[in-house]
Amino acid sequence: MNPLKLVRRAGAAITGGGVNEDEASMNFREKFSLQLKGTVSKDAETVAYYSIRSDSLMKRTDQGTWQKRFAALVPHTFLYLFDNEYAEGPHEVLDMDIYTNITTSDDNVLILSPKDDIPLRQYYFQLDDYQALDNWVNSIHNGRFAVLRDERDAYQQLQVGFGGQIEKINDDLEASKRNNEKIQYELLEAKKVNDDMLHALQRLIAVVSDGDENVFFDAGSCDSISSAILTLEKKVLGLSERVQKDKNKALDV
Repeated sequence: MNPLKLVRRAGAAITGGGVNEDEASMNFREKFSLQLKGTVSKDAETVAYYSIRSDSLMKRTDQGTWQKRFAALVPHTFLYLFDNEYAEGPHEVLDMDIYTNITTSDDNVLILSPKDDIPLRQYYFQLDDYQALDNWVNSIHNGRFAVLRDERDAYQQLQVGFGGQIEKINDDLEASKRNNEKIQYELLEAKKVNDDMLHALQRLIAVVSDGDENVFFDAGSCDSISSAILTLEKKVLGLSERVQKDKNKALDV
């Protein structure tokens, strides 16, 4: 519902209580006076540090006189007004989502007006020159949203970069998985070759040991290629010695 119509309806609905439309409108305005909590310190120096533009300017009062104020525009919503740049707290805080009508006058005055359906006062600020005035207008219209755009762009870049990292990690994992499967296959093939060689050595040792009544060959005792080779060398040496002995006996006869 239109807030101004709500005010008028409230004023019209209250009868016999001495409350008119102006009083209802005043009550409505009070609802726009909020105390901000859970935010950074609101002293002038801190707010100026976080602001996108801060400067001393002249503010027109309701009586038409001009007072010096220190203003700081904080992205993306608030305009803080201080008595000076060293004040411990703001004199006023304007919600720029409400004060959306921005105009200027020839004497370097910046005029902030609320939306048409919100019954709040206008604010007049006088700057030193046209350039300062133009800078403030640009900051209100564009600068305070630039920070938001920068944050959005940075977040999008982070998403792109993170997505690329995730994709690279997945590729590396897939490559590692394929490499691991290849290694497992090669190990199985190597074990098969090793077993085949061991069985061949065991059969050869059995053949060499055949006919030697003094030696009992247990194939299970040669459970590795190195032990099988060592056993085979001993068998071959023993066989060679027996052949030599048989040869010597034959010569003696």
